[in-house]
Amino acid sequence: AWIDSLRKALEAGGFAKKTNGEETAGTFLLGYRGRLFQVGSDYQIAEDSTPYNAVGCGYAYAKGAMFATQHSDLPEVARVRLALECAESHSAGVRGPFVIESITWTA
Repeated sequence: AWIDSLRKALEAGGFAKKTNGEETAGTFLLGYRGRLFQVGSDYQIAEDSTPYNAVGCGYAYAKGAMFATQHSDLPEVARVRLALECAESHSAGVRGPFVIESITWTA
């Protein structure tokens, strides 16, 4: 049911495309109840074995920066910014400005 709602939302927003009867959308990260999931362009859902992940053309640089800072005292938002800046520095397809939002959900 959740995937169906996601598909409808992505289609309404122009992100889901159908080519030769195959539907695809962009890859993105989704945080839920303290866990981080990667939603693939074909709607497969994966959870990395690490508590961090990255997607896009600079993902390897961003994941490397997250790995290198995992035992540091940096706040999480600072680690994310550093990972984005690392990806920007090493990947021609990554450019700021970056907007980082952190949402606390209470139900």
